[in-house]
Amino acid sequence: MNELVDQSLSLSILGLNQNRLEKPHQIVTMKNHDEKQAFVVRDRHYRDVVLKPGEVKEVDIISDEIAGWVHLAREDRGFYEIGPNAGKPFPVHPVRIIAGI
Repeated sequence: MNELVDQSLSLSILGLNQNRLEKPHQIVTMKNHDEKQAFVVRDRHYRDVVLKPGEVKEVDIISDEIAGWVHLAREDRGFYEIGPNAGKPFPVHPVRIIAGI
C-alpha cells in the first residue's frame, strides 16, 4: 500500500514538473538584501534555491512568477490598515530580482 502511494505521489510530482518545464521561463539574478535571514526561492524545476544573507544567484524561474517578485519589491504595494503601523507602507521584500528582466 505504501509503495502505491509513493508511486502515485512521484507521478504527480513528475506531472507538475513537466507542466512547469513547458511554461515560458527566464534566468534572472536575485539578491537577498537581508543581513540575517536566508530565504528559499523555488526555481522552474521546483528545486529550492537558498539565498543566504547578501548572496546573489542566477535563478531560472517561470516568467509568470516574475511579476510577483517585482510586486514584492515595490514600496507602494500596500499599507497597514490597523495596529501600530497603521498608514505605514509594507516593507519591501528582501529578496529582489536585480538583473534579467
